[in-house]
Formats: sequence, C-alpha cells, structure tokens
Amino acid sequence: MSLSETITRSSYSTGQVSSDDYGLKSNIQPRGSAIRNLADQTSTIMSFTGDMSSPMAVVAHREREKRDLSDLNDRLCNYIEAVRFLEFHNKKLSSDVEFYKTKLERLNIIIRQIFETELNQAREIVEDNRREKDRLDERHGRLDRDANEFRDKFHKLDDIHSEDILRLLELEDQMAQKIAIINGLLAKIKILEDEIARLKREYNRLLTLVNDTKIRNEEEIMIRKDLEHRIPGIQEEIAFKQQLHEQELRELLDSLMKDDTDIYRNIFHNELSSALRDIRKEYEEQMAKKPRNEEVYQTRIQEIIKTTAKKSSEELSLKDQARKDRTKETEMSKDVIGLKSRGDHLRRRIEELERVLTNERSEFDIDMKQRDEKMLLLKSKLEDMLREMQEMLDEKLRLDEEITTYRRLLSGEEIRMQESMVEASMHQAEMSSQHAVDRSYVQTIESAVKTNIQKRSKGTVAFGEATLDDNFIVMENTTRDSDQKMDGWQIRRNDDVIYTFPPGSNLKAGRNQKVTVRQWTGDRTHVMTSLHNERGDDVASQTQRSQ
Repeated sequence: MSLSETITRSSYSTGQVSSDDYGLKSNIQPRGSAIRNLADQTSTIMSFTGDMSSPMAVVAHREREKRDLSDLNDRLCNYIEAVRFLEFHNKKLSSDVEFYKTKLERLNIIIRQIFETELNQAREIVEDNRREKDRLDERHGRLDRDANEFRDKFHKLDDIHSEDILRLLELEDQMAQKIAIINGLLAKIKILEDEIARLKREYNRLLTLVNDTKIRNEEEIMIRKDLEHRIPGIQEEIAFKQQLHEQELRELLDSLMKDDTDIYRNIFHNELSSALRDIRKEYEEQMAKKPRNEEVYQTRIQEIIKTTAKKSSEELSLKDQARKDRTKETEMSKDVIGLKSRGDHLRRRIEELERVLTNERSEFDIDMKQRDEKMLLLKSKLEDMLREMQEMLDEKLRLDEEITTYRRLLSGEEIRMQESMVEASMHQAEMSSQHAVDRSYVQTIESAVKTNIQKRSKGTVAFGEATLDDNFIVMENTTRDSDQKMDGWQIRRNDDVIYTFPPGSNLKAGRNQKVTVRQWTGDRTHVMTSLHNERGDDVASQTQRSQ
C-alpha cells in the first residue's frame, strides 16, 4: 500500500463523522491533523533523500521510515475499523430514526385526528352557544319589549288605581256622613223605643194594679155578701141555741125536782148551779160580743164600700190615663214606624253602597292580583333568562378555557414534533449546536404553559378568572346573602388602571360578572392583577408568575 493510496482511502472513509461525537475513545486523529502529519513526514523524507551522504544514515532513515509506516498502518487499520463500526452504528441509528419518525408520524396523525375531532366538537359547541346566545338575545329583546309594554300597562293601571282610590275616599267620606246620620237616627229610635218600653211597663203595671184592685174589690164584695147572708143564719142559730139551752135547763130542773135523794139533790144542785153560772156567763159574754161584732161588721162593710168607691174612682182615672197612654203609644208607634222605614231605606242604601264598594274593591283586587301575577311571572322568566344567560356565559368561559388549553397543548405538541423531526434530520451534522437550540426552544415553549397563579381576597369579592391572553376578567361574589356595590372601583395590572367600574355597579350575591378591560402590553413574567375600592384599598389580587 503506497502513501497516496493510504491518504486517499483515509480521506474517503472518514467523511465528516467523529468518534468523539458518539462517545467512542480512540487514538486516531482527525483528518486534517493526519494529512498535516503525512505532509510533514513526506517533506522530511524528501529532504532526507537529498541529504543522504552515508549508507548508515540511509539505513537508519529507512528503518525509521519503516517504523513510521508500520505505526501509520496500524493507526490506519484502527481508524478503518472505527469507521466501519461507526458506519454500522450510524446505519442502526438511521433505522431507529426512521422507525421513530414513522411512529411519531402515526402518533402525530392520531393526535391530530383526536384534537381535530375535539376542536370540531368545540367549534360546534361554540357555534351552538353562539346561536343559543343570538336566540336568547332575541328572546331577551322580546321580553324587554314585553316588560316595557307591561310597565306601561302597569302605569296606566296605577293611574286608574289612584283615581279609584280618590273615588273610594270620597265614597267613604259620604258613607261616614250617612253612617253618622244613621247613628243619630238610631240613637233617637233607641231613645223612643226605651220611652215606649217604659210606657208599656208603666201601662202593664197600672193594668196589673187595676186588675188586682178589681179582684180585691170583688173579693170584698163577696165577703160582704157572704157576711150579709150569714147574719140571719147566725141570728137564727143564736135564737135556736138560746131556746135549746132554756129547754135543757127546764128539763134538768124537772129531773132534779123529781129526785128524792138528798145526796143526788145536793150534788146536782151544786153542779147545776155551776153549770148555770157558766152558761149565764157565756151567754152574757156572747150578748156583750154581739153589738161589738155587729159594729165591727158594719165598720168593715163601710170600709169595703169606701174602698170600692175609691178603687172605682182610681180605676176610672187609670182607665183615662191608660187611654191617654194608648193614644200616645199609637202616635209614638207611628213615629217609630216612620223612623224604622227611613232607617230601613238608609240601611238598604248603605248595603247597596257597600255592595258597590265591595264589587269595586274585589274587581280592583282581582286586577291588582292579576297584575302582580303577571309581574311575578315576568320577573321569574327574566330571572330564568338571566340564569340561563349566566350559565351560558359560564359554559362559554369554560369552553374558552378548554379551547385555550387545547390550543396550547396543540402548539406544544406541534413544537415538540417539529423539534423531534428537526433533531432527527439534523442529528448527524449539527448534534451539539442543535441540542442547545432545541433545549432553549423547549424551555421557551414550556414557559408559555407553566404559570403559577396565586389568588387572594380580603372581602366578599374575588377574581374568578383573569387571563392575559383575553381582554376580559371575571369577578365573583363569594357570599350568598349580600350584594356588593362597586361604584368607582378599579382593576389594576402592575399599578396600571385597566378598568374602572361605572356608577351604579352592583355585584349580586353568589353571582359572577364578566368585564372587558383594555389591552395590557406590559411584562408578563410577573403580573399582579389587583382590585381597589373607591378609597384605593386593595381588596383582592391575583399574582401570575411565569416559570
């Protein structure tokens, strides 16, 4: 093998591949240094050929040249073996690269199909949400028109209601006046009725007294007649008893005269004397009582006559008074009947007015109830629509977040696939430089995805979502029982005011509010979004750090 063939073969075999690039350790020098060494040796040999002056020098030179050529051949063999090994390893790596490239292409196709399917679904959902939003906007406009129409009707009904209230007040005043008149008449009627009742009680009392007097008079007359009828009988009885006593006395004397016994005579004489004395005494007492009884009877008869005459005169006067009272009662009854008829007329008038008032009130209550039911129905429909709209906005925000996440994942996946393809194609030529570029590029892509977000809230309002890619921020009221007024509140990013809440802003309890802010173009590695109240106090914040 000549020197030129050795140089040619070595230059053809080496190419641009270095064994150090694959981690292989060898004593073979690079192509440039080998060529330079060979050139130096050739120039040395040529110089020695011109300067050879002795055989020993030539022999020594030849021996040294043989040794150098032997070393060079050994090194060349080692280099050729290394080149063959590296060519085989390069072919293996190329096949691996082709295999992984095919696998990545299939994976890329599968992932692209999956993400395209999901993106199509997301686009369909977004389109459906847009159509639903348009439908709800149209429905909201129609409901606004209906609400305005009902509001106008409500104002008209309110005006009619005001007129009805004024009319009712007038009717109530008139009814109060008539009720006062009726109460006065009823009071008079009550007074007259009390007077009539008193007169009736007095009449009944007098009538009872007259009847009692009549009964007592008749009883006295009956007693007088009975006594008058009994006087002849008593006189006859007295005469009969007197004759009977005289006869008994004569018989007793005759019987005593006929008894011969002295003892019986003395006993009967004594008993007879005592009996005669008792009879005489009793007779004398009866004779003494007889004038007195006759005087008593005459006195009582005179008293009865006087009492009867007096009672007759009193009865006549009572009859006269009763007749006068009856006449007065008749007149008062006529007055009472007239007042009752007038009271009945007024009562019927009051009942008629009350019926009219009740009907008007019932109609008004029905109208007000129907209006309230319509207003409640409209309010419930409006609340349902607002709730649906809020749910749709929340769904849209969630879908936007998912779409943003898919976009980031797709961009990251595409970038990683591009990196792998670039790395596979440029692996042999620019391994070290491309590795540094890929590493910096991957770190740049990951920095857009890996973000640390910290939220803080001192009150009832907190940040729901505050992304830097979109120009909107979602504010959330964390309480369930109180609204939060946000007049003049400000949203800042790194001390730059990006949004100011207008007057009348109010965040409902448990609700979210989406606000559109102006575009912010500051440094995004460390962004602090804060909410300040009207006094400038920091009430909520969100810190976003890029890692």
